[in-house]
Formats: sequence, structure tokens, C-alpha cells
Amino acid sequence: MNAQRVISLALVGLTVWLNPGCQKNPVPPGGIGTYLVGQWLLTKKVTPADTTAFGSLGGQVLEVGNDTRRNFLSISQGGSEQLRLFETRRVTNENAYTVDLYYGNGQMLRFFLRQTYQNGVPQGVHNIQVTPFIKGYAAVFDTVRYHYERLR
Repeated sequence: MNAQRVISLALVGLTVWLNPGCQKNPVPPGGIGTYLVGQWLLTKKVTPADTTAFGSLGGQVLEVGNDTRRNFLSISQGGSEQLRLFETRRVTNENAYTVDLYYGNGQMLRFFLRQTYQNGVPQGVHNIQVTPFIKGYAAVFDTVRYHYERLR
């Protein structure tokens, strides 16, 4: 009788653990890439040798969106657009909350997203890290991280 009770409790625990409703990082209907859409303010740049904090003084804004024809990434400084790249391919890793975006110039950017919670309830992604990543080149390219906070 005692063994049956232990087995029953173990099965209930396993069922709760495997239940997708208890998932730690729920994925939105359009995939995790939908969390990227919006405007992001650069807060700091981290390299192996140095960390530069920008706060609101940096003024660099990263925008990820769609211009009715295709997905784009835009970088603005002081209200003036400095760079606009068009997405050619998107690869997501939903378990790791990582999105790789490939652009027309051959550049790949890797976005690391972290879900924010309040009292155990997901509140969306408010901070991201971006790193340039070029396959076949030294790993040093993957060690520069740009940290952004959501503006809208």
C-alpha cells in the first residue's frame, strides 16, 4: 500500500513537471522572434577588455520591425538613421530564447532574450543582448555583447 502511494505521488509529480502549461519560458504564438519587434535603447557594450555603460546618454536606438514589404533592423543615433539592414533569414532556438537573424550583407546577429516575470507571471522581454556572429571566423566576434532595454 505504501509503495503504491509513493508511485502515485511520483507519477503526479512527473505529470505536473511535463505539463506544457508549467513551462518556464512560454513562447508567444508567432514564436520568440516576435519579442524582438519594437525599439530598443543601447545601455552598455561589453567586450573582453572593457565594459562601456551608456544609459540614456548613448542615444543609440535599435529598431526591429517590418516596413510592409520585409523585416528590417535599423540603428539610429540622435534621431538620425545610421544603418538599415533587411532580414534574409531567421533561425530561432526557442528553448534557449535565442534568435539568429541573417541580413542581405551576409551579417548574422544573434539575439539573446530573457523573459521577465512578476510573481511567477511572464511579463514579456524587456532586455536583450545582441552579438555579431560570423561563422568561420575567430570566436572574438561572439564576445562583444550589446545590451539593450525596450523603449516600445
